[in-house]
Amino acid sequence: MQFVITANVTDFAKRFEEFSNRRRRAAVATGITRTAVEVRQRMQADLDRVFDRPTPFTRRQLKYVPATADNLAGGVGFNIFGVSEAPGSPMRFKFDPVDDAFSPPASKYLRAQIQGGARRQKRAEVALERVLALPPGWVAVPGERAKIDAYGNQSVGEIKQILSFFNAASNLSGSFQNMTPETRAKRLKGTRKKAGFDYFVARPGDKRSFVRSSGKTGTHKLLPGVYRRTYYALGTRVEPVMIFVRTTNYKRRYDFNGDASKYAADILPGKIREAMEQSLQYLRNQRAAAAASAP
Repeated sequence: MQFVITANVTDFAKRFEEFSNRRRRAAVATGITRTAVEVRQRMQADLDRVFDRPTPFTRRQLKYVPATADNLAGGVGFNIFGVSEAPGSPMRFKFDPVDDAFSPPASKYLRAQIQGGARRQKRAEVALERVLALPPGWVAVPGERAKIDAYGNQSVGEIKQILSFFNAASNLSGSFQNMTPETRAKRLKGTRKKAGFDYFVARPGDKRSFVRSSGKTGTHKLLPGVYRRTYYALGTRVEPVMIFVRTTNYKRRYDFNGDASKYAADILPGKIREAMEQSLQYLRNQRAAAAASAP
């Protein structure tokens, strides 16, 4: 999910003969960089159109890489901070290391949406799988009673609490601690204003017992997932906060390279001409100033 923007400096040699090769390359690099900036702006607008409430984190990870006179290649992509050209090899991107358990690189979590295919497990899902809470190869989606943030995602605080409760937090990098037995007991007891609660995992095929109004007992299947059990004076309430589903294949929703190529082709020629004209005007002004100050 990276797109390289390049230009051939020799295409402008005849039109701007007054330039040295170095000045010409610098002007072309400026045009490429301005193109990358505008392509990024257009593609950020596309994120709002294609996806449902993309987070500021996702938008920030769509970055641009400026070109230089020594390297006439700019770029637009997720989680990148540089682009280099090795002799005899295709363009390489340098990636910005992102190591947050709950905010993995957009280049990973958007891959299935942009390229199609199965969604990869998130770090939190891998952690739950390691403690045998999540079935191998499955993924987690917010349950009906999950806490949802402003962007339609499950609350990071709730995810952290679930991982901590099941001793899965220590499987993540960062300062996440598992819940101690004392803390679990405190959560279970509750307070005068807040009911006690705990979590349990329903695995595929699990059933839950209940009492009918007639007094007879029965059972019903639970969807695989994590449930919050809240304790009240007159009984308990069980609510799904995280549901486990088998990973599915996604159809491509966002033609990243196609859109970037279309935007760059539309923008690049004008941006290079603009940069060339500005550089030429600057050069002529310098010469005129020098001539005016000559004895």
